[in-house]
Amino acid sequence: MPVSDRQYRRLHQSSAIPYAWAREAARRLDLGRVDHDSMTRLPVGLIKDGGPGKVRDQEHIPDALWSFSAEKSDLVMLAFEFQRQRQWYFALRLALYLFVHIVSLCESREVTRKSGIPLFVMVVTYTGARPWVLADGNELWTDAARRYMAMPVFPILYYDVHHCDSQDLPDTAELRIMMEGERRMREPYEHVDELARAVLALKNPESRDVLARFLSEFGEHWPRYMTGEGGRRVLVDVKWDQVQTAEEFDMAANLYSEVYTGLRDKALAEGFQQGVQQGIQQGVQQGVQQGIQQGVQQGVQQGIQQVILKILGTVLEQGQLADLETVWQQSDWYPDLDDVLAVRDGVRTWTSLFPPETPSQARDNHHDG
Repeated sequence: MPVSDRQYRRLHQSSAIPYAWAREAARRLDLGRVDHDSMTRLPVGLIKDGGPGKVRDQEHIPDALWSFSAEKSDLVMLAFEFQRQRQWYFALRLALYLFVHIVSLCESREVTRKSGIPLFVMVVTYTGARPWVLADGNELWTDAARRYMAMPVFPILYYDVHHCDSQDLPDTAELRIMMEGERRMREPYEHVDELARAVLALKNPESRDVLARFLSEFGEHWPRYMTGEGGRRVLVDVKWDQVQTAEEFDMAANLYSEVYTGLRDKALAEGFQQGVQQGIQQGVQQGVQQGIQQGVQQGVQQGIQQVILKILGTVLEQGQLADLETVWQQSDWYPDLDDVLAVRDGVRTWTSLFPPETPSQARDNHHDG
C-alpha cells in the first residue's frame, strides 16, 4: 500500500476527520447542522486492498465507513476512498464500494427493509502526480450498452488535491489543513511553521493531534542534514516520528524552519554581496566601453568639424566664417561635409550652411543679396 494511502487511512480512523467531512458534506448537500453525537463508525464491506490477488499478511488498514445524522436527513452514510493512481474504470470501483457497503450494512442489520437505504456519500481524495478529472462512468459503455445501462447516481465529494485551485479546497478547517499539508509538505521548509499555526488554531483537541501526527509523517522523509557555508553539513535534530501532539509538532516545525531560514538568509546575503560586486564590475566594464565608444564618436565628430572649418577658411571671408562658427556653437549644429564641398565648388551659397529657422539666416541672406 502506498505510504500516502496508509497516512490517509490512519487519519480517518479518528472520529475528528470524518466529522469534518460530515460537516463539509452537509454544507455541500444542504443538509443542515450535523449532530456530532450521531457520528458512528460502521463495519466495512469485503473489499480488500489489492483485490482478490492480495498477498497474505500484507498490511491492511480498512476503508473508513461512518454514519451521521443531520437536520434534514435522519441518516447519512459516508464512505472514503484514497487514490494515488488514475484508473479508467474507477467509476465502476466506486459503484462496487457503494453496493458492497450497502449489502454489508444489510447483512449486519444496520440497515433494514423498514428503515430503507439511506443517503450514501462517497469521499474521494486523489493525490497522484498527474491531473485527473473524475468522470461519472457512463462514458465507459458501448453505444449499444448505453441504451439500456447507466451508472448509479450518488453524491461524490472529489478532490484532485495537488492540482485543484486553492480556492476549491474544502471550507472546513481540518480538511483544508490536511490537503494543504499534502500540497506543501512534499516540498517543505518555509511552509511547515505556517501549517503548525493553523493546526494549533483548531478548537477540537483530537483534530489538532491527529493532524499533527499526519503532517509529521511527511517530515520523516525530509533530509536531516542541510548544507551550510562552505559545504558544511548542519544536523537538524527533529524526531518527527515521536510527534504525538499539536504542541510537539509546533516545536518540531519551528526548529526545522529556523535552521532552514537561517541557512537560506545567509545564502541570500552572500548572494546579494556577490551580486553587488558583480554589478560593480560589470558597471565599470560597461562604463569603460561606453566611454571608449563615446570618445571615438566625439573624436570623429571633432575631426569632421575641423575639416569643415579648414575648407571654408579657403573660400569665405573671415567675418562670414566667424558668423557661421557663432551660430553653430549656439545651436550645437554643424553642416554635412557634402554641403560644405558644394559651397566650395560654387554650387550652393554660403548662407545655406546656417541652421534652418534661425534669425541669423535671414540676416545673412540679406548680406548675400
